Amino acid sequence: MTTKERLHRLVDELSEASRARIVVEDERFLRRLRDLDRQTTIDAYATAPQLAPDGWTDLEKVNEISRDAVLTRLAEEERAAGHEPW
Repeated sequence: MTTKERLHRLVDELSEASRARIVVEDERFLRRLRDLDRQTTIDAYATAPQLAPDGWTDLEKVNEISRDAVLTRLAEEERAAGHEPW
C-alpha cells in the first residue's frame, strides 16, 4: 500500500468533524503559504529590482559572446555541409 493510499484510508476512518477541521486547517496553511510566498517575492524585487545592474555580470557582454558563439557554430555547420557560410 502506498503512502497516498494509507493517507486516504486514515482520512476515511476519521469522523466527519475531524475531516472538516483538517480541510479548514489545510486551507489556512495554504493561505499562509501563499501570503509568505507573495511577501518573499515582493521582498526579492525590492532588494534587487528587475533590469537593474546587480554586479554579477554584464548582460550586454554575455549577449555578444552568445551571439558570436552561435554564428561561429552556424558557420562551422555550413562548412561541414559543403556550403560557404553566409
